[in-house]
Amino acid sequence: MIIFLIFAAPTGSPGVPTASVIMSTNITLTWPEIDCLDRNGAITSYIIQYGEGTNRNITITTTSSATTHLITGLKPFTEYTFTVAGANGRNTGPLSNASEIISTAEDSKREHLVLVSL
Repeated sequence: MIIFLIFAAPTGSPGVPTASVIMSTNITLTWPEIDCLDRNGAITSYIIQYGEGTNRNITITTTSSATTHLITGLKPFTEYTFTVAGANGRNTGPLSNASEIISTAEDSKREHLVLVSL
């Protein structure tokens, strides 16, 4: 008897990403992991797609199986959406549903005008 093992990409997607920490130029993104039965092997990295508004034109790949990632280089007081897909060393699975719109904080380095009466 010959047994063939077929190694495939994950068939499931991670849960919807959310922001756990929001700053003016970075967001810590977290997401629920892919269900065990849908991984088709160990998840080795995640692909995050994001962009301003609903335009997700930026893609980054994490270097671990952690379900949290710090997104840097964002614009202050700007709306973003995010999707995430898992990869298992063979291929990448389907993207998650998109996050709600997440707004970065206002830039905290703004100068403030202080009125002093003499």
